[in-house]
Amino acid sequence: MYNDDEDDVPQGPPAAKQAKPMHNIQMAFMQSQLAQRKAALQQQAARQKLVKSSAPPPVIDLSTRNRTITTAVTSKSFQPIRANPVSDNISFLPKAATDESVMLFGEEHVKCEYYPMTPNNYEVVAKEINDRKQREKTAREVAKRLQREHEEEDKKRSKGAAIAPPTMLMEPEPEVIKNTNENQDEKPHSSFMPPPSFLPAFGKATSRGLGIAANIMKRHGYKEGAGLGKSEQGMSTALSIEKTGVRGGNIVAEAPKAPTFATNSMEAVQNATKILQLWNLTDLSEVSGEEGKKEFADEIKEEMEKCGQVVNVIVHVDESQEEDRQVRVFVEFTNNAQAIKAFVMMNGRFFGGRSVSAGFQNVSDYNNREF
Repeated sequence: MYNDDEDDVPQGPPAAKQAKPMHNIQMAFMQSQLAQRKAALQQQAARQKLVKSSAPPPVIDLSTRNRTITTAVTSKSFQPIRANPVSDNISFLPKAATDESVMLFGEEHVKCEYYPMTPNNYEVVAKEINDRKQREKTAREVAKRLQREHEEEDKKRSKGAAIAPPTMLMEPEPEVIKNTNENQDEKPHSSFMPPPSFLPAFGKATSRGLGIAANIMKRHGYKEGAGLGKSEQGMSTALSIEKTGVRGGNIVAEAPKAPTFATNSMEAVQNATKILQLWNLTDLSEVSGEEGKKEFADEIKEEMEKCGQVVNVIVHVDESQEEDRQVRVFVEFTNNAQAIKAFVMMNGRFFGGRSVSAGFQNVSDYNNREF
């Protein structure tokens, strides 16, 4: 009972716990990681093995053994891609923040605004104003000139060949009506109006439109009285109009030409010879001198060779004869048939604006030159 003091006696500090070394902890952590990785690899291998076992075996094509193995390597074709340039500058800022012409709050934009804190140069501003006024003035002048030229061009186009309407369709001027029977008998009543006479001189007509038309026809080789066409076989007179009403009428063509092979032609053919005589071909001015006669004879010979072989051509001039017989041409053929053919072709034909007449000459008179 008196030993309580012995229990209270301290027995010394307790023994400290032994700490585990650090490298043992790292080794254990690494081993656990390796074990996890190994388990994952084993699971992946088992999964792949299961997939391979479930797939059907591949089919082997035995026919490829007989084919020649080509080692050509097909090159992959590459198509270039065109890079289009960027039209606008790339900017991440809104247009209102960079463009002065766009206002943020819809306020009015004032160009060339004056800032009192930064005054401008008077000479520069005056020059800009003058340049702007000069450009506006030049633009107005150009616009006026173009408009004036356009109006002048329209006027020129509207001024064509003023061809007057036919006088046949124009209403006659009212005349004083006379009750006398004599005046009524003097004026024959006929609905047919003759065609207008041809212009007295080409290019000098009173009507401007007809003068232009006459000059154009003259420039293309037309002569008064000659027919149209290459061989002058067309119409030689103007069309006439038969009036049927106040403003209506029928166009009447010229009367058909009488056949050149008339009764007198039959009589001439019955007495035909191989010497053909032509007159009213030209006037004295075109056969003046020996050179003029020779040129005219060559021209006639070239035309007559279409009917047969021409032996000789003689141009005889006699001023004492009538005007249409002052120049006569004698064409000698090899036989009568050729001369008759030329007679049919030339008799009544228009040559140089004249109506040609043809006939036959006695052979003995021709040989004796008794024209």
